[in-house]
Amino acid sequence: MRSHLGSITLDVATGWADVTEDGPLTLVRQAEDATGALQFSVALFESGREPGVTVEHLEEMLRECGVTHRLGEMFNGRKSCGRLLTAAGSFRSEGSFWRVWYISDGRNVAMVTYNTSLGSEGRELADCESMVASIEFPPGSAT
Repeated sequence: MRSHLGSITLDVATGWADVTEDGPLTLVRQAEDATGALQFSVALFESGREPGVTVEHLEEMLRECGVTHRLGEMFNGRKSCGRLLTAAGSFRSEGSFWRVWYISDGRNVAMVTYNTSLGSEGRELADCESMVASIEFPPGSAT
């Protein structure tokens, strides 16, 4: 179902719900065996010189995220330059699985994270990948 989540829109997978209270925009799967959370932080271009975000910028932010948060060695890295620029990677850290995406339309940027118990990511990761790929920034905000 196409939904607004803060300033972005995306296709929310069946069984997932917005549980945002205070803090980052958060989706969780509404099931007894649900284990993870998909969270979004969005920075929208407002004025000034356009940033000209590239996939290389996103890859650097992804690397810095892994180092800053001590997530360990990245694996399953992926980048794409389609409708959205994307840099993504997975990490294992202290019993947790992390998937981190940096998404941009060249002007706006979203950092999206999925965190769950290590070994349980198989139940939800495909849904998360699909939801992230469906992100759209506000109309008129892209170049």
